[in-house]
Amino acid sequence: MTVRSRTAGEQTGLTYNPDYNSGSVEGISRIQLNVRDGKRLNTWRAYLKPRLGDGNLTILTSTHARRLLIDDKQVTGVEVDFRGRVGTLSAHEVILTSGALASPELLMRSGIGPADELCEVDIDPVHDLPGVGKNLQDHWLSPVIFTTGSQPVPMGEVAPAEVHLFAKSDPDLPVPDTQPLFFSVPMYAQDSAPNVQSGPVNGFTLQGGLVRPASRGEVTLSGPNPQDPSLVNPNVLSEQADVDALVASVRQCREIGRAEALSRWQPTEIFPGPEVSDDELEDYVRGSVVTYHHQVGTCRMGQDETSVVDPSTFKVHGLEGLCIADASIMPQIPTGNTNAPTIMIAERAAAVLVGSPLEGITTP
Repeated sequence: MTVRSRTAGEQTGLTYNPDYNSGSVEGISRIQLNVRDGKRLNTWRAYLKPRLGDGNLTILTSTHARRLLIDDKQVTGVEVDFRGRVGTLSAHEVILTSGALASPELLMRSGIGPADELCEVDIDPVHDLPGVGKNLQDHWLSPVIFTTGSQPVPMGEVAPAEVHLFAKSDPDLPVPDTQPLFFSVPMYAQDSAPNVQSGPVNGFTLQGGLVRPASRGEVTLSGPNPQDPSLVNPNVLSEQADVDALVASVRQCREIGRAEALSRWQPTEIFPGPEVSDDELEDYVRGSVVTYHHQVGTCRMGQDETSVVDPSTFKVHGLEGLCIADASIMPQIPTGNTNAPTIMIAERAAAVLVGSPLEGITTP
């Protein structure tokens, strides 16, 4: 299926790109995966697990950070819920790595964020930073699903998705803004309520993908207490340019799915379905769009008045003893997946924080 998916793309006019990390992403490629010995090589396996037992590393599980402790613009530690007991951890420096949804939440619960919005949920502002929780960005998917005949669709060697492509939804764009992905299984949009999809288990999917969105969302709080849920408003497809790009990506996926190279599986399109013409795809895209789980940007680094983090030191503007080193500091979402860029941020932050050259802070 991996080879035939690539061939199908080439049959529709796409160029094969043997290495999309070479400096040019455009074209159809085999996906480069973080896999070693048949398992995903995540940051736990690569960085933390080899250091278990080191005297300078303590890992607390079942521990929830409730708020930062702040004394006159100096962060002095963290209040935590440790297995049902509330206590404090003191430190001269706190490094926040909770991600694009939880990092701004913890800041705002600590009184760091847009002062007016904090007052609205009965939190006393400690440090007014208007950019906290703003600038939320994500990658977005809309599936084109084909059911198949009696011949089973083979799985990839290591993952259900091993082929993707980067393409421009408009030829006048400077760089690709879409990333369709090929899955050897039907990926029904089950999170797209009220338009939840379902269907046969035999089939394959070409996911239309938007990777350079113009829309911006936000993370806010619903109340002052740790148990009050945060509110995530992605503002998905609020800009017409995003709708147009995702529609173009879905249209391209339909074309590839009908290519001769995939005909041996007797594909029949069930979503959007033959009754939906290419000119009617906007409603389908708006009703089937789901997250790629690549949220970034809510503690944006920069030097302007709405930025949150200093890009040279990783320190939160206006506070001492607090740094952020996760995907929340990205000013703009990268065109590709966010895992490797987030690891790069962490390695660079580690080098800055310990005063080491960057090449000295790498995976064991």
